[in-house]
Amino acid sequence: MAGSSDAFSPEGGGLSTSSDPGLRRELDAAWREYQDELQNLADELSEEIEQAYDAGGIHRQDIPYLIREETRAAGQLADNYYDTVRSLWQKHGVDLPGFEHPGTIDPDRTLYRVAGGSTNTDEPGLTFTELMNGQGHGLAIDDFWRIAASGSAHDGGAMSMEDWQQVAGDMIRQGARDRTQTLVRRDPAKPRYARVPRGAVTCAFCTMLAGRGFVYWTAQSAGLGSTYHRHCDCMIEPSFGKQELSGYDPDPYQRLYTAARSRLDAERGAGNYSYKDILSVMRRIGGGMVTDAAPLAQDASDALSDPTSWVGITPRSLRHLSARADDLEGLRSGFTRAQRSAVRRWKSGSFKRINAALFADGELPQGVAEEASVLDSVIGRSRTIQQFSVSRYMRFDTFGVTSPEELLNKEDGETFDVPGFMSTTLKKDGVDISHGQQDAAQEKMVVRILVPQNTHCLYLEGVKSDKGEGQLEILLPRGGSLEFLGAATDEKGDIIAYTRFREGVGKL
Repeated sequence: MAGSSDAFSPEGGGLSTSSDPGLRRELDAAWREYQDELQNLADELSEEIEQAYDAGGIHRQDIPYLIREETRAAGQLADNYYDTVRSLWQKHGVDLPGFEHPGTIDPDRTLYRVAGGSTNTDEPGLTFTELMNGQGHGLAIDDFWRIAASGSAHDGGAMSMEDWQQVAGDMIRQGARDRTQTLVRRDPAKPRYARVPRGAVTCAFCTMLAGRGFVYWTAQSAGLGSTYHRHCDCMIEPSFGKQELSGYDPDPYQRLYTAARSRLDAERGAGNYSYKDILSVMRRIGGGMVTDAAPLAQDASDALSDPTSWVGITPRSLRHLSARADDLEGLRSGFTRAQRSAVRRWKSGSFKRINAALFADGELPQGVAEEASVLDSVIGRSRTIQQFSVSRYMRFDTFGVTSPEELLNKEDGETFDVPGFMSTTLKKDGVDISHGQQDAAQEKMVVRILVPQNTHCLYLEGVKSDKGEGQLEILLPRGGSLEFLGAATDEKGDIIAYTRFREGVGKL
């Protein structure tokens, strides 16, 4: 195996992580550590920016310097990770030629890329070299901080703390990606690389590229493969053999891409369309796989007369949440340490203590009041941009009945207060958290909840916790109410309650 060119053969020769589970475990562990290091770097930088604002503006002029320095640090983390991956493949028998890392990362070039180059300026086509050589026709590199934040050269307002924190996170991710791609391109071993999405769902463009799996660096792959949209959180994984990476499966992405192409082939004929046409079809047929899916064909309000049709209108994508809510995946830049800690504690079990106090009569204990207030501040930063439905297991006596069957004859329109925060899920059948306790499970039923447009809420998938991932949790604010809209029996014979969430006035 050592020294064989098959180690890099697209036909499948050479070492494979499927045949060497020890290698796969080590590569998976290295990947997780690398992602954690980048996240910690982004968190630390976010806190430094917050401290600059807390200091009354004295140190705000240092923020660009701080971001440039931490972008260099992200490039160094990418260097270290690349060396780790390379050494692991060598350790397990792959013979690789020597490789000296070229140069170091240039944060100004990273800023230029994060801002989308000169596309959003009055000088489209202006290259980075021309800009740095003073040929920017009035533009300077520091003008690109505002462009990176707003996407426009004409937004003349001062950048907020949140703007700086968002750009800082983008710079760290872009710096790490660019450095990895430079190393892949220059490495004489000619490794493959993959675009690995992060979070539960990704956009159609990144889905298309992630579906390629591990590919060689070529002029074609370096085209769109080197492109990243604003606030993209995808990362790059190099590989020196046939690799499987835990949490990354390109096959569903490739199937969606192939289905979109097949549809266009049938409609227009092979080759009579662009990649943008493919993305458009992927958004229409991608359902919950892509964040920028097409809007729902059926307006949710039309379903109120027939609530059983709600099965078909659970959210097809996280586009129904605001961009700010999506930013919280992984608790990235833009949130204070207290906010990040409160959300992580909620996911790890503080919801039991907080909601127990909120549902009880009387004054809230000091610690609970403070923590609930911090959660309010996080939820208050995002609103839904389109109505959709979520589900939740709830006690049926919430609706003043002693059995689910009574709901079938209950008149609609009655409203029931919910003093606590509500954890809901995008999964239409809810998430059972009775943990095998039969009595607890028997007292509950699935409740489907219509979340109106412009409702505050928070998407929690991707936030690290003891609870784990995969619950697709949407957290609704405390102090709201549920309007009963009807009940019906589903295909399994279970009775489902249908409700509409009403946000409490003045709670956030």
